[in-house]
Amino acid sequence: MTTQTADAKKIDTRRVISWLPIQPYHHVADIGCGGGYFTVPFAKQIPMGKVLATDVSKDKLDATRESLEDANLGNVDLLLSDEKKLPLEDDSVDGAFFSRILHHAEDYKALLKEAMRCVKKTGWLAVIELHKKEMEGAHPVDELLDEAEVRAAAEKQGFMFSRRHDVNERYYVLVMRK
Repeated sequence: MTTQTADAKKIDTRRVISWLPIQPYHHVADIGCGGGYFTVPFAKQIPMGKVLATDVSKDKLDATRESLEDANLGNVDLLLSDEKKLPLEDDSVDGAFFSRILHHAEDYKALLKEAMRCVKKTGWLAVIELHKKEMEGAHPVDELLDEAEVRAAAEKQGFMFSRRHDVNERYYVLVMRK
């Protein structure tokens, strides 16, 4: 396991979710869900809602499916995605969540534009990314996204800044409203 992967596992999902304007009936898009690290806690947090977990990897979606089965959760739809267009309808989700994936995207600004398309008028966006600084086991600094860059890109799409938090010494989270 890489240092970055190990650090990601140290993210307190309940703490991060407590910072979000999430309600038990919301529909939340976990974009780039990976193995379901946030998908499972979201599904538990929104028992009357639905998680739309997307990823570009079928293997990651299969891993998420296993985690959901182990937790006996059925309020999640798993959707294979691509980097250009999210497999979600316009104005279909109350919240869009990106955890540690924007810096991997060919065009992270296009993903933020897609999130704007999918999030309802009163919805929210949350982004977790690595601080743009030298860190052991992290991506090279030139591959990371500065917090101000991400905020400006989201605001350019129409999101309004709400608040920010340091998740730990490696990660920040931005919470925006539509």
